[in-house]
Amino acid sequence: MNDTGKIILALTVGFAAGAIATVLIDREMDDETKEKIKSKANELGDDLKKHYEDEIASLKNKLNSLTEEFKQATHMKTEE
Repeated sequence: MNDTGKIILALTVGFAAGAIATVLIDREMDDETKEKIKSKANELGDDLKKHYEDEIASLKNKLNSLTEEFKQATHMKTEE
């Protein structure tokens, strides 16, 4: 995971933890505010999931490229 991914993860986790703590601590919070927090937390979770799926796809592509390069390099060596 690159530095940007780590920063996004840290910010998302921090926001989610703060939102959850706020809801748990402030029992007098109105339902509309709770729904807004819940909606935003779900949105951030979806964004985070998408980001990680993209990162995984990128890593798989890099791995496939390296595998092909390795196969070609070893194939050339065996032909020599």
